Amino acid sequence: DLDNNVFLTYPSFPSGDVPNHSAGRWDTHSTKFPMLGRFGDTVLFVDLPNEIRLDEVAQHFGETSSIGGSGVVVCGSPFEAPNDPSEGYQFDMTTRRNIDLWGLGSQREHLWVMVGLTSVDQLRQRVAWALSQLLVVVPGAVSIADSHTEAFLTYYDIFVRNAFGNYGDVLREISYSPLMAENLSFLQSKSAAYMWETQGKISFADENFAREIMQLFSTGLYLLNLDGTQKLDDYGQPIPVYSNDEIMSFSRVWTGFDYQQARGNVEETSWSGNRHDPMRIQSAWRDKFPKTDLTGGYIGDGYPLCIDLPDKMFLRKGARYRLLGSSSSPELMEDHSYFKKDPNIKRFVLDSNSGLKARLCNASNGECQYEMSVTLDTNIDCVGKECIADTVRVVDVGGIYYEYARPPCVEQAFYNNAMKVIYRERWADSSCANPLLPYASEACCSVANLRAQRYPNYLYDQERVLFSTANSRCEEIGMTSCDFNDIGGIETHQKGYHWSTDHCQILLKVNS
Repeated sequence: DLDNNVFLTYPSFPSGDVPNHSAGRWDTHSTKFPMLGRFGDTVLFVDLPNEIRLDEVAQHFGETSSIGGSGVVVCGSPFEAPNDPSEGYQFDMTTRRNIDLWGLGSQREHLWVMVGLTSVDQLRQRVAWALSQLLVVVPGAVSIADSHTEAFLTYYDIFVRNAFGNYGDVLREISYSPLMAENLSFLQSKSAAYMWETQGKISFADENFAREIMQLFSTGLYLLNLDGTQKLDDYGQPIPVYSNDEIMSFSRVWTGFDYQQARGNVEETSWSGNRHDPMRIQSAWRDKFPKTDLTGGYIGDGYPLCIDLPDKMFLRKGARYRLLGSSSSPELMEDHSYFKKDPNIKRFVLDSNSGLKARLCNASNGECQYEMSVTLDTNIDCVGKECIADTVRVVDVGGIYYEYARPPCVEQAFYNNAMKVIYRERWADSSCANPLLPYASEACCSVANLRAQRYPNYLYDQERVLFSTANSRCEEIGMTSCDFNDIGGIETHQKGYHWSTDHCQILLKVNS
């Protein structure tokens, strides 16, 4: 260690004059090794812990101690207020150095009392308090209840912000709150298909929130007349709003919800989950099959089919783009972590004369004024690569990135002429896909060679195209689409799902 008074000798088994080194010695002495790394690893100076990001360390390794530069654009949590140093400290925050600080568990209550006593918007505060008594998060159900303050304030602000708004907006925000997900146990709930395919277990999605959002937060137990009295059946009994069938169906809606990635500028001492930002959805955990609603139909009724969206929807009126800032990593999809480090990743850079670029830049006096969210209010003509793209994921607007969010639409679970898509290589994952939707990249083979390659002029890494586009690209380079074994010429992290020429069937098993 730094004081040269503890040594851990490897290997762990006795050999000659090397004594036994059990794992228990690490448990005993690990506190003396606060900085642990592997020989040969490369670490950016800016990523070092604050206590060793010193001028002497920088000088020794030939690095600069300055962490300044051209600056980056990052996005905080919705409605997050910027820091104001002139306000001073508003409350104590838990750190590694004050873990014995008394009163952190009661601090949020003290803050609430002071706001309630001194705030000028008394009606808003009273409505917020009333809503908080209905949409309750039990502190005992949240693991950080005794040590953290900010996450609970973030949750309570939902009610302050929406006190005079729409109750549906309140339900939407609390449903994406990681505190509510932890409280009612649907955090990281996974579909039955995922559990069977990955772990071989018969498991069902968590039903807790699916039940409580109806029973406690919205419909209640029984159907009501307009005057608030209960509707009765032919036998004079109250008519239930839902049965266990609806609970099981809705539980599948709440699969896939997970913490957002960790970030700075929030109260967090170690990685225990980002409880500040609205949750993200892990697509692999998500239940992908239809869910019935309370009226005999399906959730999604009334939305268009995805195959009916117009061509080049990303340039059409209603297309929406979300600001990512200086990071090109999408938030609605997920790329391999190497995408952040690989300088050779091909990104979709908008042409200088692109109408889409002009709209996203939103220039004023020659400077871009980036908006958090941009919805196209008119169709935009395609320019350059846009004209041959089936869809986009993340677009580069001069070093600032936006993510395209496809309009809500319904992808049918059962459809005709399904084709097989393969993830990276034959011995990995494969599934069925609709050839009329941009689901995968091309895989082109020459005669008698099942090691495929990408179209050399593909537009961006992890690009998704129609099956017909994949075929056309392969024909253009004198090859054909194929039921391939592997993809050559690109790194593993650049490979995604690729179209094959193998048909597949989507079958349904009914247990009587």
